[in-house]
Amino acid sequence: MYGHHRNSGISWMREYDHALHKYENTKPIRGRVKEPMRPLGQRKSVDAYSIVKREDGAIQCVLYKTPVVTWYPDGLIEVRKDGYATTSTACFITDVTNFSSRIFNHSLCITVGGLETRIGDQPIQIREGKILNPLRDPTHTLLRGATAKVTKRYAEFIKYGSALCRLKPEGFSIQEANELFNDKGSMPDLLTALHRPDYDQFSSELGKFLVYISDTSEAKYITYNKAMLCMAWSYGASSWGTNYGIKGSKLDEHTFKNAMKYLIVGIHRNEVFKEVLRDVGDVKRDPYLKYFRQGWKKYHLKT
Repeated sequence: MYGHHRNSGISWMREYDHALHKYENTKPIRGRVKEPMRPLGQRKSVDAYSIVKREDGAIQCVLYKTPVVTWYPDGLIEVRKDGYATTSTACFITDVTNFSSRIFNHSLCITVGGLETRIGDQPIQIREGKILNPLRDPTHTLLRGATAKVTKRYAEFIKYGSALCRLKPEGFSIQEANELFNDKGSMPDLLTALHRPDYDQFSSELGKFLVYISDTSEAKYITYNKAMLCMAWSYGASSWGTNYGIKGSKLDEHTFKNAMKYLIVGIHRNEVFKEVLRDVGDVKRDPYLKYFRQGWKKYHLKT
């Protein structure tokens, strides 16, 4: 909805009386299945931006179906997000309140009176130009020696994988994968999303991969080989045949080691990282946030 050349038609509001005046002087759009809706901006955009008066007198500015900004008769203002940190929500907040809002480090932030805070699961409350409940921004620091400690648990697999990468510069063929996974078609057990935490299957594939690289049985080299094929198809470079079909995947030792470091740190994030709360108003980038969102978050909720 908010593009580069946008014109929402929304006029920002200073206080409750201004919001009430806007509501009372906006003609409803009738002919709807539900009760008439009052547009907040352009009338053609009423499904995107609307203004509502609650029974307690509070005025809500609604983005789609979420009351993002609520004005109360006693002067309190509440600002909430619509479930996700989106650019549309940030632009909407700025249009309605004239408070600066932005997306930063995958979070929705608002600045009032020179103080910036993230908007979390609970609404931010504002009164007389001051934020009443600013959040302390969490960040993560890497514990010294923790990465090396957890990496040692997979030293045998990493040694095996590094040697295999050197021995097979031509890569791993589809035929090998078919034979190893006992399938002549789609190879359903071949994991291919280990590099994509934004994919739905990431957390389940990561669990299977961990079983492969943790094997200590006499047949561990078979499962190690399975893990290497999964690594090749997730992190390697595709090799193409003469008929423009993929015939395999190449995985070099450097890429393999870096990928393993990423996966091991993510799997053991609770042992490797320490969460630290920043001071109020100190909103900065968390360099390790990738391990605490999307598929990584889903994986740790299961384990």
